[in-house]
Amino acid sequence: MMNGLPAISGLKQRHREHVLNMSFEPAFPDIASMKSNSEASGVFEIEGHHSTGRIEGVYTVKKSDHETHITMIPSKGWVPKPDRFSLRFLYRVAKVFRHWPKTYIWEAAIIEDGDSFYMQSGWKRTGR
Repeated sequence: MMNGLPAISGLKQRHREHVLNMSFEPAFPDIASMKSNSEASGVFEIEGHHSTGRIEGVYTVKKSDHETHITMIPSKGWVPKPDRFSLRFLYRVAKVFRHWPKTYIWEAAIIEDGDSFYMQSGWKRTGR
């Protein structure tokens, strides 16, 4: 809950023995409860196995009358786990591993039609 309204602080996806965690700070807002012409933003983290580090970035949610636009930019790239010498070495020598997430942006448009919602979304390469 955020300001008495539903919100998403994290998501977890399991596939066999692998788990993917995604967290939001502050919690991702309930777009159905957002007021028209309002905006929310924060940071997110995506982490697979804790030994490999995580991807960090920023998210923005902008709501108009019947449409919501969401962007997620992994602006900090891949943040290696600091106590793994092999990963620190790899990310220093081959910086492409650390910086490639920064070259993408996820955009979504959610259209409200009465009680139904429709979303178009996708990852795009920014060319950075």
